[in-house]
Amino acid sequence: MKKTTRTLSLITALLFTALFGLIGFSVVDAAFEMGGELAKFWPVLPLVKLTVEFLPFNIIQRLPGHLYAEATAIVFAKDIEENIYPANEFYKQSTDDTPFIESEGNGSVVRKGVAGAKPSVSIDRSSLPATISKRTDDSDDYSIAEFTTDPSLIQVTEDLILRYDKRMSLLQNHIDTINTKVADYLANKWLPDGASNIVRSSGTATRTASAPSAAGTRKRVIKDDVIKVAEIMNRMDAPANGRFMLIPAEFLSDMLSIDDFVHADKLGSRSNLVEGSIGRILGFDVFMRSSTGVYDNTATPVKKALGASGAATDNLAALFWYRGWVNRAEGNAKVFLDEDKPEYYGSIMSAMVRAGGKIRKDKKGVVALVEAA
Repeated sequence: MKKTTRTLSLITALLFTALFGLIGFSVVDAAFEMGGELAKFWPVLPLVKLTVEFLPFNIIQRLPGHLYAEATAIVFAKDIEENIYPANEFYKQSTDDTPFIESEGNGSVVRKGVAGAKPSVSIDRSSLPATISKRTDDSDDYSIAEFTTDPSLIQVTEDLILRYDKRMSLLQNHIDTINTKVADYLANKWLPDGASNIVRSSGTATRTASAPSAAGTRKRVIKDDVIKVAEIMNRMDAPANGRFMLIPAEFLSDMLSIDDFVHADKLGSRSNLVEGSIGRILGFDVFMRSSTGVYDNTATPVKKALGASGAATDNLAALFWYRGWVNRAEGNAKVFLDEDKPEYYGSIMSAMVRAGGKIRKDKKGVVALVEAA
């Protein structure tokens, strides 16, 4: 009896999902017929996306051509969104401004108000009436960058919708490429300029320069350099809990010569490490990736833009930051699918993700440790 009841419940649930899924697609189909765009019919979208996840493929396959393509794009976008951000855990250690993203023209922008200066406090005030001050609030807007992949030719779209492993095999290249670009972009946005936010390495000049186009040797990072960074963060009144560093792969050999990092287990500082970090030193959780950022070799090093031409005197940098004083915003993934192109004997797919980030206007909470020659 119980088995029969469970079976009937399952059948009822499937029929319910199929019925309301087809209703949802019918509404969107009518919108297309009237010349509308799917994005404008937001009340239907959650139902459509839910339906795509649970409907049997033979039902999705019978949808009208434009809705079938839309269903395919929804499935692909969901896979990308689930895999795009987790691979670079370092930039999750920041203030999330995603809820403040607004559309503007053909792009997006983050709009946030910032409280003005705090009132002064007097002890045993002797002069009355007190001076009245008016707080002037400020805006802290920043633009969201658009990351797009080159189109790929795909075939047998039906099998791609039905089988997650085949979809991921195709999408992984797009995911990896966008992931790397977003991480590069945010690290570059967070790296500061200005003498008060930069420390130069001071170890022995025995490490081969490895910034793109760089030549010669560079001074290694030593414990005293990290101490100087910590002192700057202390003067900024950055809270001790929530400090991080992001080092390029080349700095790892330097870190391994610092006892406090190598023997962190003995010091009890490896407990409660955040996901993705490789260790902790002087209160900073350490993340590592293949590249972090590049500075020139002027008296006060200047950060180089992503993709800028390299120079023989360029230097790698490590980024130090306090989690609460850097910001990120992550937009939704969108997949573009042009189905059944006769000249290509297949379908064309590309992906787009929007993301952005910033530091405080006063540059508090971020320090760069830049190589010295």
